[in-house]
Amino acid sequence: MRKNQKGFTLIELVVVIAIIGIMSAVIGLNLSIVFSTDARRTSASVSDALSTCRQNNRSRAGEQTFVVFSMTDSGRLQGALVVNGQVCDADTLSNRKINVTVGDAKTPLTKTTALYVSFTRGSGAVKTFKTDTIGTFPESGDSFSADASTVLGKTGSVGSDHLGKLRVTSGNRTYLITVDTLTGKVTRTLE
Repeated sequence: MRKNQKGFTLIELVVVIAIIGIMSAVIGLNLSIVFSTDARRTSASVSDALSTCRQNNRSRAGEQTFVVFSMTDSGRLQGALVVNGQVCDADTLSNRKINVTVGDAKTPLTKTTALYVSFTRGSGAVKTFKTDTIGTFPESGDSFSADASTVLGKTGSVGSDHLGKLRVTSGNRTYLITVDTLTGKVTRTLE
């Protein structure tokens, strides 16, 4: 007579644990790819904004153009292009929470700490690459009166190698955006 034995065999348990392990590895990889994609897109947006600012300064006579980056309450990166004190384009550049640091000291951007970048007219060299405090982040169409004149004209967070550095990190990817202060050239690389 056989007793009614309840439970799982050792083989069944091993198979279930193996399936759970494989599924968690696949899900972890997919999440890593999703967050890495956001870092890539955000770093491309920042690089494009810096290049646009540089081009505007080189081509517009008499207009002062600069770009400012800061974080939102939810940890997303926002950027604004300012021409002659008027915000022409302000937008959130990242879809998710992202980490952004400035310079070799890796100063983090926050809601109250912004990065200001401007370029000279003729050569396109960096005029300003500096972190400073910011009150309320401007919207498109606003006047930008947040003491930008006291910030602009100071190089600030530039290393001895004459490179302004900005790191965008999300997931397991970090993109380094460098701005050569002598030429204004903007490059983006995966660290």
